Amino acid sequence: MSSKEAAILLKNRGLRNGEVLGNRFQKNIDPAIGAAYMRCFSKEAAEEEYQKILDEVNLQFYKTYDKDVETIMKQLFDRLKYLRIDDHGPKQGEINENSPFVETYFTRLPHNERTKNHSEDSLILANNGWVWECNPLDDFASPSQSVYLFRKVIVWGDCVKLRYGSSYDDNPFLWDHMAQYTRLHANIFHGFRIDNCHSTPLHVATYLLDEARKVRGDLYIVAELFTGSEEMDYEFLKRLGIGSLIREAMQAWSPGELSRLSHLYGGNPIGSFNHLSHHGIKQIRASGIHALFFDCSFNHLSHHGIKQIRASGIHALFFDCSHDNEMPAQKRTPEDTLPNSALVSMAIASTGSVYGYDEVIPRHLDIVHETRLYDVEKAGIADMKAIMNALHVKMGREGFTECHVHHENEYISVHRVHPQTREGYLLVAHTAFSKSLDRGDFNTIELRGTVVEVLESCRLVINGDLVERKDFITGLPSELEQLEHPKIEMKDSITQITIPKQFPPGSIALLHTQTIIYENLDSFLIADAEEAVQTLNLVDLNILLYRCDGEEKDYTEGKDGAYGVPNYGLLVYCGLEGWMGPLREIIRKNYLGHPLCDHLREGHWALDYTVRRLETYCKEFPSLQAPAQWLQRKFEKIKNVVYYLVPRLFAMVIQTLYNAAVERAISLFRPVISNGHPFAQQLALCSVQMVGIVKSTSLVPDKTLASMAAGLPHFSYDYMRCWGRDVFISLRGLLLVTGRFGEAKQHILAFASVLKHGMVPNLLDKGIRPRYNSRDSVWFFLQAIQDYVEMAPDGEKLLDQKVKRRFPLDDTFTAIDDPRTFSYESSILEVIHEIMQRQAGGLNFREANAGIGLDSQMSDEGFNINIEVDWNTGLLEIELWYLDGQDGF
Repeated sequence: MSSKEAAILLKNRGLRNGEVLGNRFQKNIDPAIGAAYMRCFSKEAAEEEYQKILDEVNLQFYKTYDKDVETIMKQLFDRLKYLRIDDHGPKQGEINENSPFVETYFTRLPHNERTKNHSEDSLILANNGWVWECNPLDDFASPSQSVYLFRKVIVWGDCVKLRYGSSYDDNPFLWDHMAQYTRLHANIFHGFRIDNCHSTPLHVATYLLDEARKVRGDLYIVAELFTGSEEMDYEFLKRLGIGSLIREAMQAWSPGELSRLSHLYGGNPIGSFNHLSHHGIKQIRASGIHALFFDCSFNHLSHHGIKQIRASGIHALFFDCSHDNEMPAQKRTPEDTLPNSALVSMAIASTGSVYGYDEVIPRHLDIVHETRLYDVEKAGIADMKAIMNALHVKMGREGFTECHVHHENEYISVHRVHPQTREGYLLVAHTAFSKSLDRGDFNTIELRGTVVEVLESCRLVINGDLVERKDFITGLPSELEQLEHPKIEMKDSITQITIPKQFPPGSIALLHTQTIIYENLDSFLIADAEEAVQTLNLVDLNILLYRCDGEEKDYTEGKDGAYGVPNYGLLVYCGLEGWMGPLREIIRKNYLGHPLCDHLREGHWALDYTVRRLETYCKEFPSLQAPAQWLQRKFEKIKNVVYYLVPRLFAMVIQTLYNAAVERAISLFRPVISNGHPFAQQLALCSVQMVGIVKSTSLVPDKTLASMAAGLPHFSYDYMRCWGRDVFISLRGLLLVTGRFGEAKQHILAFASVLKHGMVPNLLDKGIRPRYNSRDSVWFFLQAIQDYVEMAPDGEKLLDQKVKRRFPLDDTFTAIDDPRTFSYESSILEVIHEIMQRQAGGLNFREANAGIGLDSQMSDEGFNINIEVDWNTGLLEIELWYLDGQDGF
C-alpha cells in the first residue's frame, strides 16, 4: 500500500475533528488507530513511515489553508475597495484609529464591576451581520462554518450575535430573557418589523413570535427578507406568519426591472376573471353541477359553503427607498426621485419610504453614526408625494384592484382600474436612470371607449449642487415644475394620449380614465339565457354544446369546422363546450396570457364564428334561432368595449349560455337524473354529446335521424359513425337511463331491420352497405331489447313492432333499390326468434362484397364467418377473423 493510500485510510478512519473549525492543532489522530498503523512497520522504520503518512494527510489541509488565505485576502480587498474607493461606497477616507482597515468583527466589553467576574475571552462578543448567498437556514456562527474566518460576514457594529443554540435547552436564560423582551414590545406595538429576517435563526424567530402572539394575537409582522429564493421566502412566511415582505424599488437596476417590480406588485391584470363572482351570475340549480364538476363557475359556491382558493403572490410592503438603500442621486439620478416614488404609489401593495427621500438627500445616511438634524424647510417632491399617497389610499379603499403595466424604452406606464366601474388612474413616468434632457420615444397611448382627463403633469428640477451644513441634513436644491399636459384626442371611439415634446427624464403625468360601458353591462350580458334555450330539445343541444370537427364539416359540407385559436390549436368541439375547455383553465388561474385571451383581444373573429355557426343550423333546427339571437345581442355590446375587457366579457357570455344549456339538458332527462347526484348528471351529458344528426349517415336510408357515434372524433360521420357493438353496449346508459326512449327505440328498430345471417351489423352505414363483422353485437342488441322492455313505458309493445327487412330471408345481398329490398317485414319478437334459431344452427358464410374494396386491411380468410354451438356447454365456438401479419396483428 502506498503512503497516499494509507493516508486516505488513516484520514477516513482515525482523524478526529477534521471538519470542525477550532484551535490550532485541534485535528489529531485517534491514538489507537495511529498505533495500529505503526505496528505495520519495523521498529526502526515506524517513525519515518508514519511521518510520511501524516505528511500525506496534512497535504490536503495545507492546500485548503492556501485556498482559505486566498479567499480571506480577496474578501479584505473587496471590502476595503468598497469602503474607501468605490463611487457607490461610503468613501470613508483615510485609515486611522477611529476608522480601521476594515470593520471589527468583535465588540469588546469594558472591565467594570459588572464584568469583573467574567473571563477575558467571555468579554469578546462576535458582531452579527449578513453573508452574500448564504443559506438563511444555516447558522453561520456554528463550528461547522468558516465565514467569520474568511471575512465573508458584513458586520453590523452595533449588534452582537447571540448563541441561542438549536433549542431552548441549549440556553434557557437567553430564550427566557428574549421572550420577556418580545412580550413587552407586543404589549405596546401592533406590529413588528423583523430586520434582516434571513439572518435570524428560524426556530428562534418562530418561538419568539409565538410568545408575542400570546400577548397580541393579531400582531402584524413585516420582514426584511432576502433569501435569494422565492421558495425559501415562502418557507419563512409559513413558519413565521409574516404579513408582508419589504421590497425596494431602488433595487431595480434598469427601467425594465422597475417595470417588472411594478407589475409584480400590480395586482390582477385589467380584465381579470377574478371579479366575475361579484356580478351574481345565476346558478339555476341548487345541485351546483357546474360549480362542482365543471370547475368553471363564476361564483364562490357560497350556497355550498365552498370557496375556491386561488394562489396569490407574497404581500409586499413596497418602499420607494428604505434606510438601507442608496438614494436616487447615487444609484441613478436625483431627477428619478419623482417617477420612482410615483410608480410605487400606483402599486397594489402597502407602500413605504424613508425620511430624506422626498427631500432629495443625495447620499445614503449612516443611521448609526449620523447625529445631525433634518432640515425640513425644503420639501423636494413632498407636494406631489402627498397627492400620490392620497390617491394610493383612495384606490386601495375603493377597490381599484386591476392593473396594466407597460414598459417602453425609458418610460413606464401604470394603469389601475376598478373592475366593476371601470374607473381608473393612469400614470406615465419617464424614468431618469441616467442624465438626459431628451423626451425619448414613447408611442401614443390608445384607449377604446374611454374618457380621459389630465390631473397632473410635472417634473423634478434640480437647481444646483448640495449645500452642506454642519448641524443639519440638507437635500439638493430642487422644485416641482409644471409641464404641458399630454394631448388628448378622440378619433371615432378611440382616445389617443400623446406625451408633449417637453417631457424629459424625471417627468410624470397622472390621468383619470373612465371606460364608457353600458350601464349594468354585466347584468345585461347574463340576462335571459334560460329563455334562450327553453325550447331546445336534446338534438338541438347537441349542436349548441358539442359537435366535433368531423361532425361540423360533414353538416356544412366542409365549409366550417372546429375553431382554430392561434398558438393553441383547434378546439375540441365547435359548440360551447369547445370554448369552455380552455376557459376553465383560464378562469381558474386568471390566465390572461393564454393564447385564447390574446386572440380575443386582437379581434372579434371568435364572437362572429359562434353566432354564424348557429345561424347555419337555424333553417333545419329553428329552435336554435333563439340562442343565436341571444349571442348576437350580447356580442354586439362587447364589440364596442375596450379590447382588454373582451376576454372577460366573452367568457361571461359563453359561461352563462353554457350553464343554461346544460341545465336545459338535465331538465329533459328522467327524474332519476334531473333530480339526482351531480356525478350522474355529468355522466348523462355524454348522451347529449354522442347522439346527434349528421348529413352523411342516419339510422335508415330514407330519413335523417339522430344517431349515436361510436366515438369522437374518429367515428363521427359517414359509414364509420354508427357501430352495432358500441351502440348497444352504450344504449342503456346513454338513452334508457336518461329517458331518451324514442331514440333508443329508433336504434333498436333500425338494426333489427338489417338483420342478416342471424346477426346485426357492426357498421350500419344507414342500412345501405352494412358489415356483419362483429360476432357479439347481436347479443348486446338482444340485451338492449330486454332493457328497453323493462325500463321504457309500455316497453313490451316494442316486441310487436313491425320492421321492414333490408335483405331477403335467404341472406342474399341486394342493392338498396332492388325490388326485394324491404319487401317483407317481421316483428321484433320474430327477429329475436330468428336470431336464436340461426345462432343455434350455426353460422357459416362469407361477407358480401368481400375483398379489398370492403376492407383493405383484412386478409382473405378474415371475411369468412364460422360460428358453431358446443351443445355440451351451450357456448358458441368462433373461428376468429384476423388481419394480415404485415399489419402487426
